[in-house]
Amino acid sequence: MPAAEGTVDIWHAWPLTGSAAAKARSHRYLGRASWVTLSLMALLISITSELMRPGTSRAASPAPSMPRSQRAVRRGGRRGARPRQRRGRPSNPPQRERLGPDEVPMFAIDPEARARRRDLLANSGPATRLLIGDAIGDAFGAIIEMQDAYWIRESVMFDSWPKNPMRRSEWNTNTACGMYTDDCEMTVGLVNGLLAHGLEISADNMLQSWQAEWDLAKRRPRPAPPGAERHGHGSIKGYFRGFRDIDEVRRLQSSKEDPGNAPPMRALPLSFIHNNSLREQLSVLNANCTHPHARARAASYLIVEGARWLIVENGDRNKVIHEALSRLRNSSVSDDATEAHLQKVDELEDYHEWGERFRKMPPHRLELLCGPQPCPPADGIGAGDDGSSKMHGLWSDAMRTAAVVLFLLKHHRGPLDILRASVDIGGDVDSIAALCLGVVGGSAGLDFGEPHGLPWFLLEEVEGVEYLHARGKKFEEWILEQ
Repeated sequence: MPAAEGTVDIWHAWPLTGSAAAKARSHRYLGRASWVTLSLMALLISITSELMRPGTSRAASPAPSMPRSQRAVRRGGRRGARPRQRRGRPSNPPQRERLGPDEVPMFAIDPEARARRRDLLANSGPATRLLIGDAIGDAFGAIIEMQDAYWIRESVMFDSWPKNPMRRSEWNTNTACGMYTDDCEMTVGLVNGLLAHGLEISADNMLQSWQAEWDLAKRRPRPAPPGAERHGHGSIKGYFRGFRDIDEVRRLQSSKEDPGNAPPMRALPLSFIHNNSLREQLSVLNANCTHPHARARAASYLIVEGARWLIVENGDRNKVIHEALSRLRNSSVSDDATEAHLQKVDELEDYHEWGERFRKMPPHRLELLCGPQPCPPADGIGAGDDGSSKMHGLWSDAMRTAAVVLFLLKHHRGPLDILRASVDIGGDVDSIAALCLGVVGGSAGLDFGEPHGLPWFLLEEVEGVEYLHARGKKFEEWILEQ
């Protein structure tokens, strides 16, 4: 049958030969539906054959000239999935250079590496011992941070890392046993800031140095999960993550009755600055960077001057509160509330009169040191074995942190004694222990393996000794060049 007008006769438009022609003849007597189906198949074969000819132009092909995801963006739409990488051509993103143990904090995994740490310690000066002591106190206290003082005194021993039923400390987390937190991290950050910018360091320089140390933590090898942030940090964490402006952090802290204790906890490196006026200015700047509050400025200055009295000036530790308080009163950051509180703390009896593990400490003494008990800001934090207990101890406020640290430094009888006392206070014990062991390490030493000293496992199993040693040695060179 001839094709109707205006239509294409497939059989005449595309001559068939051989088996194809025979097949077409055999279907002439099929119904109309079968004929149409075969016609469409023939048309498809014809078009495909034409396109497969060499040299055939494909300019008119409707295939897109760019991936769908890019076309969506050009149209203002939502970005789609990335184009799939072709097989045989794997993507090779640039890999960051692996850092060594003196460039990034890491653990000593094998016995030889742990043994080398003892040699490093033997060749360490005061600033290096300060950083190592700070890290050990921070790491030990971090596991039981914000635990109840009464639970700690009954449950925590010092022949191994503590165990806290209210906190995970397993391998392959950012809270593994031996990891230090923001206390030591920001202390090292301030060291790096002084090394990079000297005594001309600005507030922006300090912030950049703390940010850089925060970022470095993400490059730690196992057991830190890849890209994991260092544990800890308060309001500054939002700034580091890019979610909060630094002025917002400052407004938050300046509006509090008791600002956070970041300024005193990171202030120890400033104690090595020789010029009295510059030391005071930088102590104030350390606080104002993030916590522009009278009590934060006073606390920063107290820790700097107390540490200087013991480490640099080799002063009598029984006079450390008196000396720090006297210098505060004669400074530009004199604060009535801080001075009144510190005067009361200086009048307290030796804490050894409270018996083994503070078992005889009167409740009103804990309130004087730490504020109202149980700690009101920690009301929503579960403590004890199962979270049903209230937290007794120190909240992370600047004034009381500085006062407790100076009180323990005044009466301690060695590194192990002050570590025990630091955690038996309860609450924010990593900040207390970091500052106390930092000052003791920088002044008298940590006396590893001695009856009154720290056990060797704390040096061998803490994070970052090689890194802290490298930073400390550089800082000691800088101190001599002032």
